[in-house]
Amino acid sequence: MNPERQEAYRHLLYAVLVSMRAGERSVAWWNPFSWRRAVREWRLHKDIAGAFHNLAFFSAHNFERFDDARFWRDIDWLGKTHSSEFVERYRGIFEDYLSGKSARTC
Repeated sequence: MNPERQEAYRHLLYAVLVSMRAGERSVAWWNPFSWRRAVREWRLHKDIAGAFHNLAFFSAHNFERFDDARFWRDIDWLGKTHSSEFVERYRGIFEDYLSGKSARTC
């Protein structure tokens, strides 16, 4: 894999981690809606972490034996499970970075 593609994947990983951190909210113990929202968000973050954990591993190992197709299948699964918006957003961040457009985050 060429260095530009590796850098684009690393940027995507960074953008996803920033968005997960920004989504963190406190839970009001007296409000059941707050708990439901928090549980949904925790499940989403768990699934995002599941989809991106291999990317972090392979990034740390210079993408040796990294499977592009497998990674994007995991992202497609995330889109089917939660929202196709994730697939479009993540692919857009990756493609924009690769094409030299301004680096955006989630």
